Amino acid sequence: MTRKPAFFLSLCILICCSNARLTAQNNDYKNAISVTTGLNGWQIVALLDNFIEADSVVGAYMKASPTFGVSYDMGLLKWFSLGVHANFNRGEIGADDLTLNVDGKEYTGVARLQLRRYNLGFRPLFHYGNNGRFDWYSGFRVGVNYRVMDVNIGTDADITDYEVINRLIGNNWLLNRNYRGVRPTFQLIPLGFRAHFTENLGIGLETALGAPYYLNAQLTYRF
Repeated sequence: MTRKPAFFLSLCILICCSNARLTAQNNDYKNAISVTTGLNGWQIVALLDNFIEADSVVGAYMKASPTFGVSYDMGLLKWFSLGVHANFNRGEIGADDLTLNVDGKEYTGVARLQLRRYNLGFRPLFHYGNNGRFDWYSGFRVGVNYRVMDVNIGTDADITDYEVINRLIGNNWLLNRNYRGVRPTFQLIPLGFRAHFTENLGIGLETALGAPYYLNAQLTYRF
């Protein structure tokens, strides 16, 4: 009779030790720092190349950088992490010959609009299939955009910056909605993954819907 309690006690101790060991393994690398670069909406508009009407604009162009960023994620549970992600990208819209006629004021010449966008967001991620060196996750991100804009036209022009901006971007919804100084952002992350080729270093890819990127590549260091 005394052997049964001893057996069950030993079994419970074994299960508890196994569970503690499993938890410790999952928490070995609960911190991850990533350097990222992503495809953003400004780049998509630049590739489409149809954002400026041609009747009063000659030599129109748009160019944009990828979205560069750095992120930090902390694993709170085996299946859940909370992180912060900071991003930056820049773009430029211009024309070699822009003609404006507003309320009797006329300007013909070079025009250039330069943009810089900063984004800071917090993101909960839900992990699954995180076995060893491979990790799948989904989640979302809530943040804020801060946009800086500079307009460069001829010094003798009697035209306001707003009129130049309005003529350059027209009614393009993707550009116009980014021209508010500060605005909240929401991003859905349907699927992402990280694959580590050493115990600490890895690469990853992330899909997203919403600013500041739609496809994101990353180099990750976990510890």
